[in-house]
Amino acid sequence: MVLTPKAARVNRGLTQIEVAQLMGVAVGTVQRLETDVRRARGDYIIKFAEVVGADPNDLLLSAVPSKTRAAD
Repeated sequence: MVLTPKAARVNRGLTQIEVAQLMGVAVGTVQRLETDVRRARGDYIIKFAEVVGADPNDLLLSAVPSKTRAAD
Protein backbone atom coordinates (compact mmCIF):
# COMPACT_ATOMS: atom_id res chain seq x y z
CA MET A 1 0.00 0.00 0.00
CA VAL A 2 1.43 3.35 -1.03
CA LEU A 3 1.61 5.80 1.87
CA THR A 4 3.08 9.24 2.13
CA PRO A 5 5.69 9.52 4.87
CA LYS A 6 3.41 11.80 6.87
CA ALA A 7 0.46 9.39 6.59
CA ALA A 8 2.68 6.50 7.72
CA ARG A 9 3.83 8.52 10.74
CA VAL A 10 0.33 9.67 11.68
CA ASN A 11 -1.08 6.13 11.29
CA ARG A 12 1.54 4.98 13.78
CA GLY A 13 0.46 7.73 16.21
CA LEU A 14 3.86 9.42 16.31
CA THR A 15 4.81 13.09 16.24
CA GLN A 16 7.66 14.44 14.14
CA ILE A 17 9.59 15.00 17.37
CA GLU A 18 9.15 11.39 18.45
CA VAL A 19 10.23 10.08 15.04
CA ALA A 20 13.28 12.36 15.05
CA GLN A 21 14.27 11.09 18.49
CA LEU A 22 13.83 7.45 17.46
CA MET A 23 15.85 8.06 14.28
CA GLY A 24 18.53 10.07 16.07
CA VAL A 25 18.14 13.06 13.75
CA ALA A 26 16.91 16.64 13.95
CA VAL A 27 13.19 17.37 13.61
CA GLY A 28 14.01 19.35 10.45
CA THR A 29 15.28 16.15 8.86
CA VAL A 30 11.93 14.46 9.44
CA GLN A 31 10.09 17.53 8.16
CA ARG A 32 12.15 17.58 4.96
CA LEU A 33 11.67 13.84 4.47
CA GLU A 34 7.91 14.26 4.77
CA THR A 35 7.94 17.21 2.39
CA ASP A 36 10.08 15.67 -0.36
CA VAL A 37 10.93 12.01 0.10
CA ARG A 38 12.58 11.97 -3.34
CA ARG A 39 15.45 14.10 -2.04
CA ALA A 40 15.93 12.25 1.24
CA ARG A 41 19.01 10.14 1.88
CA GLY A 42 18.43 6.43 1.44
CA ASP A 43 19.52 5.60 4.97
CA TYR A 44 17.04 8.15 6.35
CA ILE A 45 14.20 6.65 4.30
CA ILE A 46 15.04 3.17 5.56
CA LYS A 47 15.29 4.29 9.20
CA PHE A 48 12.08 6.34 8.93
CA ALA A 49 10.29 3.30 7.47
CA GLU A 50 11.53 1.11 10.33
CA VAL A 51 10.36 3.61 12.95
CA VAL A 52 6.87 4.04 11.46
CA GLY A 53 6.47 0.40 10.43
CA ALA A 54 6.22 1.04 6.70
CA ASP A 55 7.84 -0.40 3.60
CA PRO A 56 10.48 2.03 2.25
CA ASN A 57 9.35 1.25 -1.30
CA ASP A 58 5.82 2.37 -0.49
CA LEU A 59 7.14 5.66 0.88
CA LEU A 60 9.15 6.23 -2.29
CA LEU A 61 6.23 5.30 -4.53
CA SER A 62 4.18 8.04 -2.89
CA ALA A 63 6.42 10.55 -4.69
CA VAL A 64 5.73 9.03 -8.12
CA PRO A 65 2.68 10.44 -9.93
CA SER A 66 -0.02 7.75 -10.10
CA LYS A 67 -0.23 8.06 -13.90
CA THR A 68 3.37 6.82 -14.25
CA ARG A 69 3.15 4.18 -11.54
CA ALA A 70 2.52 0.52 -12.29
CA ALA A 71 -0.54 -1.03 -10.65
CA ASP A 72 -0.05 -0.89 -6.88
